Amino acid sequence: MRTYMSLEVWGLALCLQLFGCSGSIGNVGSNPDDDSAGDNRPPKTGGAGGAPYDEVGTEAVVATTRSARLSHKQWENTVRDLLRLPLAPGLSTAFTGDSASGRFDNAGGALQVTEGLFVDYQQAAEALATRVFSDAALRATLLPANLPGDATDAARAFVQAFGKRAFRRPLTPAEVDAYAGLYSNGVQAFGEGDATAAGVRAVVEAMLQSPHFLYRIESGVEGSARVALNAYELASRLSYALANTMPDDELFAAAAEGRLEGGDDEVRAEVRAQAARLLSGNGGKEAVRDFYSQLLRLHTYEGIDKDPVKVPGFSRGIGLDMKKETLSFVAEVINQQGGGVTELYTAPYTFVNKRLALIYGVEGSFGVDFQKVQLNPEQRAGLLTQSGFLAVNAYSSEIDSIHRGVFVHNNVLCTDLPAPPPGDIPPLPEAGGKTNRERVTLHTGPGTCGGACHSQIINPAGFAFENYDAIGKYRSQENGNAIDASGEMDVGEPSMKWSEGVQFVKLVAKHPATHRCMTRAWLEYLYGRRPVDADEFVVEKTATASLSQNTPMTELVMELVTRDSFLYRAAP
Repeated sequence: MRTYMSLEVWGLALCLQLFGCSGSIGNVGSNPDDDSAGDNRPPKTGGAGGAPYDEVGTEAVVATTRSARLSHKQWENTVRDLLRLPLAPGLSTAFTGDSASGRFDNAGGALQVTEGLFVDYQQAAEALATRVFSDAALRATLLPANLPGDATDAARAFVQAFGKRAFRRPLTPAEVDAYAGLYSNGVQAFGEGDATAAGVRAVVEAMLQSPHFLYRIESGVEGSARVALNAYELASRLSYALANTMPDDELFAAAAEGRLEGGDDEVRAEVRAQAARLLSGNGGKEAVRDFYSQLLRLHTYEGIDKDPVKVPGFSRGIGLDMKKETLSFVAEVINQQGGGVTELYTAPYTFVNKRLALIYGVEGSFGVDFQKVQLNPEQRAGLLTQSGFLAVNAYSSEIDSIHRGVFVHNNVLCTDLPAPPPGDIPPLPEAGGKTNRERVTLHTGPGTCGGACHSQIINPAGFAFENYDAIGKYRSQENGNAIDASGEMDVGEPSMKWSEGVQFVKLVAKHPATHRCMTRAWLEYLYGRRPVDADEFVVEKTATASLSQNTPMTELVMELVTRDSFLYRAAP
């Protein structure tokens, strides 16, 4: 509604002035994500955020952005819940895309509002407001109960009720006055509809373009070294971390009743209770799916393509089955079995339909629906022996040991791998009766471009999966030769030595680096920023418990959202 854009332009200018940003709106405040190269390596010594812990050995908090822009996924979910729609509207599929700023798409401090995206937001706001205007039943769900009969009172009542949910906090008196004026002028602006319908349309359209809707703006309470989030800011931070959407009615109630501010112990207990509730709900379960979809790069499974002649068992579209298999497995381990890091990498079961059952060689009657099946524990253990991981890290007819090894180091162990050498990488030599391991060794051994990095780090992890072909089928021979999947590797204490793939995976599952890596990834997702040195105290403490106590993944998540580094930020 361009008639009222002046109000929102004023709001954007005010946002820029308050937070001292320049250029694109997304560059707001201090943000540990700003220099992210999108890799998965641990933070470097001396990086943003200061020392890992303070003088007395406790965790430190980090100076983070004061304005985190909603990701497109968060925008969709928030609009759905704000307008009480049955489904997300899907309008963000036409939005200007965001540049990658790390492993996950929710690094709000690094997300910008470009000129093109602002137009996208404007058009989406107009479309959604028109939808509300034309649907009396939908509009009725947005109006507060017992709406006053007086037009002026009705305008203020709606603005206060809807605005609190749209901005995730109570409106200031000045904001109530401004938006109530829009409401009262609705009929005049649109030239049609009754006063209530037109007023609702005007306010909805304007608020959906406000920086207070598009950003999670945190002012907080200044302290000597820490800034405590106020109740509504903490409710939003928690809800977007665990459900990728605005606070629900229960969280709003907790904020309004003061349960999310005050003494540390009381706040921590309330946050833990709210976190447990969110994780058990649909939003929390979807967030777990979203986390693992991005961590494991499951979107790449959709493009899996093999030579059906050289890779029997491949059929078009099977990558979608593999993606569903992995997500079903993750949900079973975390939501149903209460498992943690170890179970994700060792559980000897999965979910298959008819096509995947052929890959795993399981007996039974299968159709299009997925069923949980037990696998041969000598051949399969968790995520890294599933068909999707093995197939996406393979060529059209042959396996790809190098990329299998790189994935393990980048996404499972968080090894600080050096960048590959510049220039085109020559292809592997022809098979000629040799095994894949022999060819890769010749290609990357001593005196080649790979050198020690490949022979001591990347190749051993990749060779552990030599028993799995280009689509993930188990095999014991290659070109008439017995397969050698043995190896040894040192990625910090303890060193690892194995004779076959499942043994390797089990060593990985109980290695401290694996638990640190998973903890660091969850911290990045939940905090919406890249980990920095100051986070290492929390990472180490949480990962140590995960390894020694076999912490359930939901407990690991709740531990991270009840730490000072989530509840506070460093004073600017």
